[in-house]
Amino acid sequence: MKTVFVLSNSWVLMGEVYFRGPRTYRIRYASVVRRWGTSNGVGEIPTKLTILDSIPGSVTIERARVLFSFDVPK
Repeated sequence: MKTVFVLSNSWVLMGEVYFRGPRTYRIRYASVVRRWGTSNGVGEIPTKLTILDSIPGSVTIERARVLFSFDVPK
C-alpha cells in the first residue's frame, strides 16, 4: 500500500513505507507528487493526469516534518 506524506516544507511524497522508526520513516518506490490530477479529491490518486517524479532508491523523512499522511488504497 502506498502512503502520501505532506511535509512542512511543502513537499508531497508518495511511496511504500517499509520502516517506521521513533523519529523517521523510510520510504521505497518514492515519488514527489508534482500534480494531483484529480477532480473529486485526493482519494482518486493516481489518475491519468497525476504527475509523479520518481526518486531513485529509498527516502528517509523525519516524523517531525510530516504535517499529515494518508494511505492510498489503489
